[in-house]
Amino acid sequence: MAAITAGQLPATALPAVSFLKAPGYQDGHAAYSDPADEQRFVVNTINALEQSPDWSSTAVIVNYDDSDGWYDHVYSGVTNPSLSPADNLTPTNTTGNTSGKCGMPGNTKPLAGENGRCGFGPRLPMVVISPYSKFNAVDHNLSDQASIINFVEYNWGLPGIPGSADQVLSNTDQAEKVPFDLAGMFDFSAPHGPTLILNPQTGKPQ
Repeated sequence: MAAITAGQLPATALPAVSFLKAPGYQDGHAAYSDPADEQRFVVNTINALEQSPDWSSTAVIVNYDDSDGWYDHVYSGVTNPSLSPADNLTPTNTTGNTSGKCGMPGNTKPLAGENGRCGFGPRLPMVVISPYSKFNAVDHNLSDQASIINFVEYNWGLPGIPGSADQVLSNTDQAEKVPFDLAGMFDFSAPHGPTLILNPQTGKPQ
């Protein structure tokens, strides 16, 4: 979906789940965008949603891809060991053929029998904006991009997709008695605080 602005969102205008992608100049990629342009896209979108009839039951998850950006890079370790020509982590060969290794698979079968999916990429920002997001909180539970799909599955009572990346964390969630990956970001006991309309240029409250 393209960007949305206030005045364009009457009741029932949006489906239950929407994915928005910023235009290139506002997507935060370091080569051709910048944080100020990215801020304008995010703020305009959130402002419009907050002024819609659906805001009281809306959750927005701001996420990024893992190819480049304005975030830091932290190695998360191997979560799905595999052996394939697509693997080149343990060891990493900088010339010639790949090492063909990511961790030591041993008797552990890769997720859905697919090699080449050995772990998470660089650490990314993930922000939840909602009347039901926790106030001034940072969640330290491990999550990934597929955790958004995991939240959709939880919220609508859908089964997990066999072989999908969100299943990597399912055993951890069960052991920690976490109903879904992003549960630490929400508090469904009551909505929290009024809407906050921001200035797209400065990021400050209007």
